Amino acid sequence: MREVKLFIVGLGNVGGGLVKLMKSLEKEIERKYSTKLKVVGAVDIEGSAFSKEGLDLDEILKTKNKGSIKNYPKFGSAKNALEQIEENWKNFDVLVEVSTTNLETAQPALDHIRNSLEKGKHVVTSNKGPIALHYDSLIKLAKKNGVILGFEACVAGVIPVIRILRGYLALDKVQGINAIVNGTCNFILGKMSEGISFEKALKEAQEKGYAEADPALDVTGMDSAAKLVILNNIVSSRQISLKDVKINGIENLSGDARNTKLIASLRNGDAKVQPEKVQEGSFFASVNGVLNAIEIETEIAGPLKFSGRGAGGRETAYAVLADILKIAAENRI
Repeated sequence: MREVKLFIVGLGNVGGGLVKLMKSLEKEIERKYSTKLKVVGAVDIEGSAFSKEGLDLDEILKTKNKGSIKNYPKFGSAKNALEQIEENWKNFDVLVEVSTTNLETAQPALDHIRNSLEKGKHVVTSNKGPIALHYDSLIKLAKKNGVILGFEACVAGVIPVIRILRGYLALDKVQGINAIVNGTCNFILGKMSEGISFEKALKEAQEKGYAEADPALDVTGMDSAAKLVILNNIVSSRQISLKDVKINGIENLSGDARNTKLIASLRNGDAKVQPEKVQEGSFFASVNGVLNAIEIETEIAGPLKFSGRGAGGRETAYAVLADILKIAAENRI
């Protein structure tokens, strides 16, 4: 039974969801992967907790529910993520970076990831900022240090599109991608198609936990654009950035929204995100609620279509967990 020691940065919807999944799936993970996952460190915006012997999952959730992980009995402190990485890098195997996304500077997640890769630590992240803004340099840094950078959770929730593009389709030529990669917008547009105003649809999305208190990244199309940049930089030798994407969000939409979807598309180097009317009865027309969907056109495999849950802490946490277990299964610990 191998042991994998995790240092989790971020205890919001995704980080908390990961801890809950690890707890509920513990026996299955041990049986199917011959692996025991141990959380040795955890960080939130106010502080951290670290123990080489491992933190109790129930106590992590209980402490965080009351406020900050810095109040974890005996092992809590005001140290931030970088301080803990510097002090305890020899005591964990995988950095799990699931903090809040910053699409302007990618910080502080970028420093957490770089620092860990440089120290020969595997990294798994759901944070789009570093991957969208610094994909090429981070991939090279991971390769240089002989470690894995897993970022399946950055795009399309539980749909394993990154694993498919980097693995199964690595030798095929991707000719185009069309995708619905923001579950929040898809939910809002679905409600608007029923005649509900954008404002009321957004409020409902927030009440259900599908939209953040500040929904700007979602409704302006920036979140979808960041995901499109990541997909492009996986499949194309021509690396692009956010400034190369033509972006139109849904925040100014009004009127008839039936069969309207926020589509992220990539073809011949042209990257764009915009609301589009889709044909009734088509693949994208059937993608409702917070589902995501991706259509990949390739030279050999032809058109491939995938759909699945794309919004929610539990779903994203599952993608994070899958990356962690992939590292363990490849005997990279």
